[in-house]
Amino acid sequence: MAEVKWIKITTTMFDDEKIKLIEKMPEGTSILLIWIKLLVLAGRCNATGYIYLAENIPYTDEMLSTIFGTPLTIVRLALKTFEQLQMLEITEQQYIKIVNWEKHQNIEGLDKIREQNRLRNQRYRENQKQLSNVTVTSHDAIDKNKNKSKKEKKKDIYISCQHLSMTEEEYKKLVEAYGEDRVKDKLEYAENYAKLKNYKSLYKTLNNWLKSDEKKESENITRGW
Repeated sequence: MAEVKWIKITTTMFDDEKIKLIEKMPEGTSILLIWIKLLVLAGRCNATGYIYLAENIPYTDEMLSTIFGTPLTIVRLALKTFEQLQMLEITEQQYIKIVNWEKHQNIEGLDKIREQNRLRNQRYRENQKQLSNVTVTSHDAIDKNKNKSKKEKKKDIYISCQHLSMTEEEYKKLVEAYGEDRVKDKLEYAENYAKLKNYKSLYKTLNNWLKSDEKKESENITRGW
């Protein structure tokens, strides 16, 4: 669930000799804008500096031109310039990789997000496996436990966060009320919230947080902020 929402850019970026050289080029401003956009893509991919549309689909020059809204000739010039200045590498499989990615990002933070995603996916697979292993061989047992099964389904864990969990139904309610991006942001926040151990319901906690955010936004609009 956790996604990378920001990247780190140092305040001394424009003191770098390579950046200064690019600034003096005829298309220097456009090339620097492409560099920033590549850094953002690398952050979004969260793959130690690699940039791709999907893990098995590298970006082509034409794709980047379309995505960036920049003429193809300038995109190609930018990539050639970055490669010559050793700011990025293009592998044999045509994947773009930002050189010294750790200079542009909080590596520990990215690793933590990747690990959180890995653990969530692992828990989800384990839950699905457990559910698939449940078999009922007696029709009498099905009839007898029909009402009980309905209650248990409602308690199936869809998302876990520290010691708390939430059902798929509860998650969908939050998404319908506040939008999936906001719910994901709050899940990421909750994952790292030390005081979450004092809370008893993940659904109620997120709902209260999101409701409070909406109230603050409404108040700010009213004040003209």
